[in-house]
Amino acid sequence: MLVGVGLAAYQNSLSGAFVFDDYVGIHDNPYVRELWPLWRAAWAPPDNPVEARPVASLTLALNYAISGVDSTRSYHALNVAVHILAGLTLFGVVRRTLHTPALRDRFGRAAEWLALAAALLWLVHPLQTECVTYIIVRTESLMGLFFLLTLCCTIRGATSPRPRGWYVAAVAACLLGMGSKEVMAVAPPLVFLYDRTFLAGSFRRAWRMRWRLHVGLAATWLVLAALVAARPRSGSVGFGLAGVTALDYARTQCGAVAHYLRLALWPHPLVISYDDWPPARTLGAVWPQALLVAALLAATAWALWRRPQLGFLGAWFFVILAPTSSIVPIVTELVAERRTYLPLVSIVALAVLAVWAALGRIGRRSPAMARAAPATAAILLFAAAAAATGWTMRRNQDYRTHEAIWRDTLAKRPNSAYARSWLGGMECKAGRMATGMPLLEEALKLSPGMPSAHANLGDALQNLGRFAEALPHYEQALRAEELSHKIRVNYGRALMMLNRHAEALAQFQQALAARPDDAIARCQLGLLYETTGRLDEAVRQYALSLRSDPEQAPAHARLGRLLGQQGRAQEAVAHLLEAIRLVPEEPGPYMDLGCVQMQTGHWQQARASFENALRRAPQSAELHYYLGLALQQQGALAEAISAYRRASALDSNLAFAANNLAWILATAADATLRQPDEAVTLAQRALELSGGQDPAYLDTLAAAYAAAGRFDDAVQTVAKALELARKAGQDKLAQSLADHLARYQRGEAYVEGVKP
Repeated sequence: MLVGVGLAAYQNSLSGAFVFDDYVGIHDNPYVRELWPLWRAAWAPPDNPVEARPVASLTLALNYAISGVDSTRSYHALNVAVHILAGLTLFGVVRRTLHTPALRDRFGRAAEWLALAAALLWLVHPLQTECVTYIIVRTESLMGLFFLLTLCCTIRGATSPRPRGWYVAAVAACLLGMGSKEVMAVAPPLVFLYDRTFLAGSFRRAWRMRWRLHVGLAATWLVLAALVAARPRSGSVGFGLAGVTALDYARTQCGAVAHYLRLALWPHPLVISYDDWPPARTLGAVWPQALLVAALLAATAWALWRRPQLGFLGAWFFVILAPTSSIVPIVTELVAERRTYLPLVSIVALAVLAVWAALGRIGRRSPAMARAAPATAAILLFAAAAAATGWTMRRNQDYRTHEAIWRDTLAKRPNSAYARSWLGGMECKAGRMATGMPLLEEALKLSPGMPSAHANLGDALQNLGRFAEALPHYEQALRAEELSHKIRVNYGRALMMLNRHAEALAQFQQALAARPDDAIARCQLGLLYETTGRLDEAVRQYALSLRSDPEQAPAHARLGRLLGQQGRAQEAVAHLLEAIRLVPEEPGPYMDLGCVQMQTGHWQQARASFENALRRAPQSAELHYYLGLALQQQGALAEAISAYRRASALDSNLAFAANNLAWILATAADATLRQPDEAVTLAQRALELSGGQDPAYLDTLAAAYAAAGRFDDAVQTVAKALELARKAGQDKLAQSLADHLARYQRGEAYVEGVKP
């Protein structure tokens, strides 16, 4: 039943999209792209959601190996599997807890059904959707699974004649939990409290009976400490951070805990971001919530002393929330629904036991009610589970696209700057600047220093070609997120477009110092070197970029183009074909492939490549020119003329198209194609556009003059071309020009294929 209902509740989550931090944790995380070596797959870049969480990182690497980033289905399937396994483990924990001596007399006969009710309601509760449907938050559900497994193995060991294996499994589960999320740090003391409450009866007896287990569990803190020390989240977690003091945070968490309790009882509205939640600067701002939390803490303390089994439920709730909802500020996220994943266990279990106790009390007063109690309990459970399942399925729909989840957030939290920033960025990337930029500006009014809004606005301005206006926004974003390599790369690109090459180089180098495997930064650095003429270094950077990300189409295309220019045709063709495979609708790689094919004399293949490019960019004058060139080399002059005419019509300043067209119209062997007067006009225009000093263009004009019978003009023009070619050391061209000069001096026009 648990598996079936869990699958029913989350089957529509499998088609959900990557959202929010999924892009940082998966798309922009180079470490998840290979499963081997394992130590690398378990690592993560700084300020990444899975940083210092190697178990979660490994699971993402496994999903990436299965489906890359083309599909989210395997990621969601694993999230659902983890959650269902956690539900099954919770069933075992609750069932065995109700069979312990402290509770057996009261709940033992109904233990299986009560455990089923608690596990089922916890499994399908809508408040769990963030931990299941939001992929990167599997850190929470993985930690929850290993937390419950640690407790389950401890219980099994306590009742087993051979406990050692179970205790080893408990320590192993605890260790895996420490590698999933830092909240697992509370597992050893909570297991010890459980031992005292349900198994041993006192702390002294629990220690005497199972001290090796508890020492083993506590030893896993060393692993957690090493992970945290290696990658501290100094920019978002800890004391002394700007904006929120420890006291502010503690006061704010009174409101947060009250909010979590309300959502546990009535899970609406659910949102992915509470960035607009204000920090509580005074106790007066949250005094009702503070009184509620204080009363619950006092009740928990009293119950732990007088009624320890009931007190354990309160301790479970508050102790698991303590790392994120006490006094250590998490300034980037004051409130988060995911934090209730395990604390919700105690609320659901308490509700189930309370309803069962109430039905039992009523049944003791009336025999008829006693007979109806099981059916009543079943109906209540069915109704609650059905409602929760439907609610969960509806919430899963909000995660169907990145845009949908942020539109949902904005509808529920109208003051969310994050929602405006993300929606504005998406609108601008889709080319809808008129709606996107106002959203970004509104986000900055709500949160003037928001790095993502500044970065997105900088990207939008850069896409509009307003590079100078983009720079202050990138600078503002970097002041808040100094280590953001992505912002540095975009900032460097804007500097490069403004020809501030030294500054751009510094930004790319800083980005790569933080993330040496960043393929996009490498590619941009390669483009900078290409722009500044350092072609060998550009080739090296493009190759390094592809080593980090072999699926990066721009790097393949640019590397292929450069290799073609260097005469390395075979390598160039391989990279350009790969670029075409990755982005089949982009015209650029087809054009570059055609150019390489022309260099190697494969004119028919070049023609096909240019035609493919033109199907994707029919208004490109340059592509029509290249197609004309390939046709001209094949001898298809009539088609070449048509292509050159189209190129010139699209861009009247395209000198080489006008020059080549003039040459054919002046020198074609087929007399029906020759049009000398038009050739003169076109050649004069091409020469003017080229600056008037190009010997090849002068040669074309001379041929046009000769075709029109103006041999004196032809002689004078080709003589000037010959002089310029000799000065430039163009010996081969000079020899050809000398032959043409002799022709024109004899009064002969130049005709292709006709000997003088």
